[in-house]
Amino acid sequence: LADGRLGLVDRSPVRPVRLRVEALQLSAGPWSNALPAAQALPLELSLQLEQSGPGGPGGRSEQGRQGGAGRSGLAGSTGALRYQGRIELPQPASGGQPARVFASQGQLELDQLPLHRLEPYFAAALNLELLRAELGLRASVELSLPPAGLQLALRGDAEVERLRTSTLEPAERLLDWQSLGLRGLQLDLKAGALSRLKVAETVLSDYYARIVIDPQGRINLQQLLRQPAAASASASTRSADPAAAKADQAATAAATVATSTTAAKPATPPAAPTAQQARLEFGPISFVNGQVDFADHFIRPNYSARLSELSGSLGGFSNQPPRSEQPGQAPELAALSLRGKVEGQASLAVEGQLNPLAQPLALDIRAQVDDLDLPPLSPYSIKYAGHGIERGKLGMTVRYQIAPDGQLQASNQILLKQLNFSERVEGSEAPNLPIRLAVALLADRNGVIDLNLPISGSINDPQFRVGPIVWRMVLNLIGKAVTAPFALIAQALGGSAEDLRQIDFAPGRSELDAAARSRLEQVAQAMAQRPALRLTLAGQSDLERERRAYQQAQLQQRLLQEKQRQLERRGQGSEAVAPPTAAESAELLAAVYRRADIPKPRNLVGLAKTLPAAEMEALLLASIPVDADRMRELALARAGAVRDALVRLGVDHERLYLLAPTGPEQAATDGTPWQAGVMLGLKTE
Repeated sequence: LADGRLGLVDRSPVRPVRLRVEALQLSAGPWSNALPAAQALPLELSLQLEQSGPGGPGGRSEQGRQGGAGRSGLAGSTGALRYQGRIELPQPASGGQPARVFASQGQLELDQLPLHRLEPYFAAALNLELLRAELGLRASVELSLPPAGLQLALRGDAEVERLRTSTLEPAERLLDWQSLGLRGLQLDLKAGALSRLKVAETVLSDYYARIVIDPQGRINLQQLLRQPAAASASASTRSADPAAAKADQAATAAATVATSTTAAKPATPPAAPTAQQARLEFGPISFVNGQVDFADHFIRPNYSARLSELSGSLGGFSNQPPRSEQPGQAPELAALSLRGKVEGQASLAVEGQLNPLAQPLALDIRAQVDDLDLPPLSPYSIKYAGHGIERGKLGMTVRYQIAPDGQLQASNQILLKQLNFSERVEGSEAPNLPIRLAVALLADRNGVIDLNLPISGSINDPQFRVGPIVWRMVLNLIGKAVTAPFALIAQALGGSAEDLRQIDFAPGRSELDAAARSRLEQVAQAMAQRPALRLTLAGQSDLERERRAYQQAQLQQRLLQEKQRQLERRGQGSEAVAPPTAAESAELLAAVYRRADIPKPRNLVGLAKTLPAAEMEALLLASIPVDADRMRELALARAGAVRDALVRLGVDHERLYLLAPTGPEQAATDGTPWQAGVMLGLKTE
């Protein structure tokens, strides 16, 4: 057959298929059914498959579906097919001999074969439209049709070029690439099922993907294959179109005929199901110049982002265990390296190991983003925190490790720079959290917040979700700004669990001890690193709990004053006087008692009696007044001591505010026992 032409119109699919074959060249034979032996006929076939028009009859063109962004020259483009080999035609059974099966071996070449012309045949199974795809192939083919099912062995190189797809309604760009090259392709089918697929090298160039989370939280790329129920619904919709309904009726009739024909044949025992898993092997995969558009319609307002210049590689992987290991060993992981940009300016780097075919899933991935502008992420902050983001940059390093048993270990190192939130958005359903105070607590003097949010769990647990866990940890961290702000600071300073919210004092006293001074050093360090914070100081005292201790402290103060007076009389006075020793205390106590203007036991002539030290001490203590006013002064003295110590440690006094004293009725209600001291509080400007 030379220079043949062939036209095909198939109205059975949802949309009619119209194909036109040109330049059909066929050479085969000779062959005779009279010959008893199998005959291998030489076969040469070539043709060109042309488009019948833009997008085909009844369909939209690529240009129309993408708003004028289609490729020119689509109409009338051709694809070429060439096959050279030999063919064995089936012959009917005779003389007790089984029928010969159809078989062929040869070389197949496809050039720019338009797969989109066949799209109506599988459109009902897809939630997308295939606008364009051109297949190229150079391969050796061994094909046969035994009673057990199709047998195929294909070896060669393949390329799918100029892939263009779109969503159904509305028609939007979905998944494209300029070239997908498969080198060293090996494809084996046995009994109609895939037994082996191997690709020595894969190169994906100039690719694009549009990832969308819909208002129900579903990801579009997870729904490319239509569920049976969805396909039925689509068929119901098409029934409103008379032409489509007629096509569906024709398809139904064809299916009925096929079923009846099958039923008329003798029943053939079904082949025993095989547990043999298809062997899948992929060599290195290269990604060149990719772009991903991301849109989240689940949150309000919507969020979108663009990843661009995505290039990298993935090492070879398979679904087979290592040959040197025990059976059941998990497949080896492949090295992954990917580089790109987020929103055209923030750098993205992904490194690690994974195996997309591993069952169960196993990976070890580290990803890093630097200098990502945060204001575009305001929709998320409004939804979860109630505030938009006015300014800030994000740097993030995450590492996710999944063991073969499904256990996940993840770290999320987050670096926020110059983060600034807006006023609370009116009508937000997010909990009203102290966002600005949390930022002031977490940010250092350079406006940098450094957080590490570890995660662990089992991906086999259907309730386990990484995203909500991360957000819950962030919100808990913000909530901690209210419940335990100083514990948050202590953790940021060095991981210490010590809470700095209170500076303890000995009962009845207003002097700082060594432990209190150590805590104040940490507070001063935190204040120096967080210039936006202001510190409030509220002294505490309790008349009932501190009455005796206050009197003891006042008596010790009198003894110290008496010691200083005696030293000055001897010309040995100084500003710093050491507390009296035990030996000095008895003499000083007697001197203070003699000078005290208090009622004293007297003898018959009216002179004050000489009393034991314990009795003098008891009389002196009883004479020291203790009331609410003196307790208030004690609380103020404690707050003043803390303020003065912080000023000496470098904290600006304008950032320190003394509050009214508090009593035990205003103490914390977390079950901790009441302790004399100064309560510290934090606020922002």
